[in-house]
Amino acid sequence: MKSSANTSTESEIFTRYYEAGHRAFQGHFPNNPILPGVFYFREIRSLLPSAMTAGSYVIKQAKFIKMVGPDTQLFYQIGQRPVADEDKTEVTAIVKNAAEETVAKIQFIVKAEG
Repeated sequence: MKSSANTSTESEIFTRYYEAGHRAFQGHFPNNPILPGVFYFREIRSLLPSAMTAGSYVIKQAKFIKMVGPDTQLFYQIGQRPVADEDKTEVTAIVKNAAEETVAKIQFIVKAEG
């Protein structure tokens, strides 16, 4: 898997390339591999600062719009904003393919550990 990061003032964009041999495609589905929906969420959490991944989280919304097969480049645009008067952060991610088509949208709340 190759990766890079570009930052802007409101969000960060991360690039990932998933080769045919990537573990995410194993068994999902035989003879027609697609990237499992849960993998997007796992990937987004791995791209967050480590301090944010230690706390609990609640998924508010997850939409998987387009199937993604092997040998695909994806762009994860991840935004964060504090939740007013709480020790929580809202994370919003839009995942697009190389054709700039949205393949997934995920929104969740992370509560700081402690």
